Amino acid sequence: MKAYIESYGCTLNKGEASLIEDSLSRKGFEFVEKPEKADAIFIATCAVIEATERHMLKRIKELSALKKEVYVTGCLAAWRDKEIEELGATPLRKLDFEDLLNESSADRANRVISTIPISTGCLGKCSYCVTRTIRGKLRSYEPELIIEKAKDLIRNGTKEIRITAQDAACYGFDRDNFYLPELIRGITSIEGRFRVRVGMMTPNNYLRIEKDLLSSFANKKVYRFFHLPLQSADDEILKAMRRGYTFDEYSEAIKRIKEEYTESTIATDIIAGFPGESWQSFMKSYRALQLLKPDIVNITRFSPREGTEAYSWPKPISREVKTRSRMLTKISRDITTEINRSFIGMPLEALTCEYGKDNTVMARSNFYKPIVIPATKLGKFIRAKIIDANRIYLVGKEI
Repeated sequence: MKAYIESYGCTLNKGEASLIEDSLSRKGFEFVEKPEKADAIFIATCAVIEATERHMLKRIKELSALKKEVYVTGCLAAWRDKEIEELGATPLRKLDFEDLLNESSADRANRVISTIPISTGCLGKCSYCVTRTIRGKLRSYEPELIIEKAKDLIRNGTKEIRITAQDAACYGFDRDNFYLPELIRGITSIEGRFRVRVGMMTPNNYLRIEKDLLSSFANKKVYRFFHLPLQSADDEILKAMRRGYTFDEYSEAIKRIKEEYTESTIATDIIAGFPGESWQSFMKSYRALQLLKPDIVNITRFSPREGTEAYSWPKPISREVKTRSRMLTKISRDITTEINRSFIGMPLEALTCEYGKDNTVMARSNFYKPIVIPATKLGKFIRAKIIDANRIYLVGKEI
């Protein structure tokens, strides 16, 4: 039997797709690069905004037209199961990824980067988020299973372990005895030279474990990468979003990270045009980027999602939202370019992770900065001198 897998959206989705891939491999499936050559097609879907949902349904229709067995996982599988069935595909609503995690990983082609889902669902109450409705309450996976999975992957050649969740910061809050810092320590105690990247963390839950978590990042096996979505710098908007923190709490947390780790990468998210966002509210977010200078900014225009509290709330005029989004994009690109260019001339330790274009590979520094260098072996720890930079990546040469 031949299988083909497509994955969209967040790292959690990609991690779940990876578990499906491992499970199919153990069952003897051969993987192909094109859906036309497969007997079974799996598509891990995203439903974060309406435009993405429409694209997913269109893609499912295209794959179903190939007259193959098409199986749908991810957020859309539970959210739009009836539509999926009408398109001729099968939604895998009740696939248990902890069960898949419980199976030993496949001993097959070397994967330099591997992603491990550590939970599903969340504890959030965000007024605009459909994902919490779809995935439900937090369910943290057994830490022993996660650590054993990491051990198996490292034994089979993985050099970068990405632990991911809808909200990594609340891992274990449903268990009350084993939290994210302990999980990180459990993984980093595994023998071997590798790196761990921690996925997105909501600021309110991050603050609950901040001191212990920052301590766990001191291990050299952990990338100093912190993805903490701000969403808005206006406290009234944050309150309407049901985010559970203030801008001052967020900015102080970023300050403490930078004091603890002078070389770190801060990623954040901003929503432009949330209901009730005035020009003054927007400018607080704009100035927050100037103040905090995050390395990565993911900007999204507000998209009302059926089934959420904010679905029917009046929102700003579309053309104004476009203007705000463009302003945020411009300032974030300027900030990133300035930060990246500050590394020119510096030597950085890095791990070669992925093949790039034009006979290059992409490496990651100890604080997760992407460095493009001339082609070399993947999974290798190197030192690279930075000779150039742009807003997306650093350019280096191995030394």
